[in-house]
Amino acid sequence: NNRGIAYGEHQVIATSAEKLPEKFNHLLTEVNLDGIIAGNDRMLLAILHYLKEHAPDFLAKIGIAVIDEMPLAKFMSTKLTTIEQPTEEMAKQAVHLFLQIKKSGYTEELLSAYRFDPILV
Repeated sequence: NNRGIAYGEHQVIATSAEKLPEKFNHLLTEVNLDGIIAGNDRMLLAILHYLKEHAPDFLAKIGIAVIDEMPLAKFMSTKLTTIEQPTEEMAKQAVHLFLQIKKSGYTEELLSAYRFDPILV
């Protein structure tokens, strides 16, 4: 069972918002894009700023998603898909785990994975 979206390494940019322009241009010229996923709000804003300055027509042709619910997204002219992370629930679990380790020490039982369900907004 192969789940997910197939992609190539040439389609992935791991960079900071400040260094985005120097790495982003090849995506616009060399890769056939139909969507962009930003890892956080700061990167999303850097992407939108770059596209508005260098490729404004490109914004109408692609979908953009951000993995961090952006409260101001409803006020933006660019349509976005956002994924809300349950940060309060994650923080509570982290504190609970920390207190368990502090009280009883680190054990193999604590290696279990915690699943948090994000919400597509």
